[in-house]
Amino acid sequence: MPVALTVPNLYKYGFLTSRAVDFLSQRETPSISSEDREVLVACKDLIQKLIRGEEILIGPNPASVHNLRPDDVETFSYFLTNIPQLRDRAENAGELRDYFASVLAPLEAILADQPAQTERIEATRDFLSRVAEALLDTVKDNVRRIHHAEPMPPANE
Repeated sequence: MPVALTVPNLYKYGFLTSRAVDFLSQRETPSISSEDREVLVACKDLIQKLIRGEEILIGPNPASVHNLRPDDVETFSYFLTNIPQLRDRAENAGELRDYFASVLAPLEAILADQPAQTERIEATRDFLSRVAEALLDTVKDNVRRIHHAEPMPPANE
């Protein structure tokens, strides 16, 4: 059974990534509201968790377990399991690391009020969209499992 994020994190990251996708899809003005900034900072933190988890599990120095943060490893493992594009890139740790850096860079640029290339913003938006979809699929699976596990009440009640 794959590692699953805890329920609060599923909802939290699902909300944040969905909001970030909306923001990146409709981004026409350079100004960012404080709420949008919070969402982008949280998504930046999520990507940094993925980078730290990757470094521990398959990165350049997996022996550095003294730096292990269980939440980072859990997050990385979850998304590696649930996003096929990450699994494909994980065959080459350097490629995966470069991919994460390319997804993170536009968020950092936007948060620093600097311009970011449209293609890079689109790549970040697409990645966050995949993250949101994976989280939504997990929530749906959890609901189905709970629904099938509970006995149905008799019809005459």
